Amino acid sequence: MLQLNTRREDFYRVGTHHRSGEQYLRLLACADFHGSRKAVEKVADLSLREEIDLIVVAGDIANNSLRTATDFLGILKKTDLPILFVPGNLDPKSLADWQDASVKSIHGRAYNYQGFVFLGLGGASRGPFYTPFEYDETEATSILEEAYRSVKEGRLILVSHCPPKDTVLDRAFSGVHAGSIAVRRFIEKAQPILVICAHIHEGRGVDNIGKTRLVNTGAAFHDYYVALRLNQELKIDLARFPE
Repeated sequence: MLQLNTRREDFYRVGTHHRSGEQYLRLLACADFHGSRKAVEKVADLSLREEIDLIVVAGDIANNSLRTATDFLGILKKTDLPILFVPGNLDPKSLADWQDASVKSIHGRAYNYQGFVFLGLGGASRGPFYTPFEYDETEATSILEEAYRSVKEGRLILVSHCPPKDTVLDRAFSGVHAGSIAVRRFIEKAQPILVICAHIHEGRGVDNIGKTRLVNTGAAFHDYYVALRLNQELKIDLARFPE
């Protein structure tokens, strides 16, 4: 089981899986629960069954309810696995400041997990619906750059609720690309190895910006999630919860 060092705020230990003894990290990435307790429970159950090392939640946990969001994170906490999350645009902005010993908000922060640095951006670009947690692109740039300044070493992974602009991951049913310009520019500059995002449900899939792999997890309340394997190579599996 992974242990959390709360003094240094770093996670430690690489999981060893399968008969080969190969060392790699198994991540379960998910988002867009939108108040579905059933989906949260599926994540918790699957994480234990599949020997997941780390759960990453990319936002929209509840619909503007801090109490529901923290309750759901509490369900995931019972797995005794470390959990990193960012709030979504439909979560209350105050969720970005909520912390627990093993459940960490990484909005505007960077955490080192066995040489993988997870940097987070919650909320989404300002849109026509006036949702609870929105930002303009200048603000997003400032948040990302300030967090990035704290990164000294490690392989960078960006967790952003909002996808980068002009990719297959941010294209809505209408054809509009609703992603963030600031997120895209940050990816082009920092060149993380991986971006985990959500927000645009119909944008579920994978894409690239340069050498950076991008994945939109899809909506957990539709039974979608992503299984990731990290070592020297990156394996992405777009998956569905079993019936």
